[in-house]
Amino acid sequence: MKIRDDIITIMDQIKKYHDVPSYTTFEDHLRPSLSMLDESVEKCFPSILLDEDGPSLNSVFIITNNYLLEVHMNEERLAFDFLKLKSISNYRFDFWDESISGANQSIISFQMATITLMHTENFSSSIYYAGSNRSEWVNSVLEAIPMTLLL
Repeated sequence: MKIRDDIITIMDQIKKYHDVPSYTTFEDHLRPSLSMLDESVEKCFPSILLDEDGPSLNSVFIITNNYLLEVHMNEERLAFDFLKLKSISNYRFDFWDESISGANQSIISFQMATITLMHTENFSSSIYYAGSNRSEWVNSVLEAIPMTLLL
């Protein structure tokens, strides 16, 4: 029951920024990784890429007291990463605007962001945003993964 409640809570948080797949699809991706967690889910946020059809849900980042969990959503196979939350040694922020051609030759503009978290010299996590509310999304990322981790 706890995992089901976590999945529903995560879906509700992701809906703030992007449409979510059906509960069954979401559960198929999340349940295996959540069943391995020995801690409670504290925060979560989406990673959203801009593809030729518009924004797409790339992955879901789930934060616990000690872990950063990234569940990849855009792959047909199941893929996820567990990282020690306190392994973050650097935050890199990249912000820009991008426009694509929509239906009827209309131009659609998106606020874009990439936040790269360096864990080791050879490993990083990249979190993406494409949408219309970048500042709220950035705030949710920083609330979940505060920069005080660098101290």
